[in-house]
Amino acid sequence: YNIFRQVFEKNEKNLAFATGNYYIEYMKRYVAPVLSALAAGIIIAAFGVFYFVLFRKIPGASIIGLLFAALALIGLGVLAAVLIQRIREIKRGEDDDLGKY
Repeated sequence: YNIFRQVFEKNEKNLAFATGNYYIEYMKRYVAPVLSALAAGIIIAAFGVFYFVLFRKIPGASIIGLLFAALALIGLGVLAAVLIQRIREIKRGEDDDLGKY
């Protein structure tokens, strides 16, 4: 009985993988980190563009606009690094720290 059950479970996993259900379940873990990083990236980019354009219109203050644009680019770089780190943690099977509380 156990042998048949093991064979059935193995075939069931292969079937789930073949039909894409396994892939969908695997990829669900990546949706929240990627979407939150995308939303934060849009906000940071909008911040940088807004202040860059705003300070470009003020005579003599364009250097401040460039400073804000540089800060936004640095923020996007940090965001990308954090997202890459989180994806690596997910691949290693580490749970989200906030999920423990």
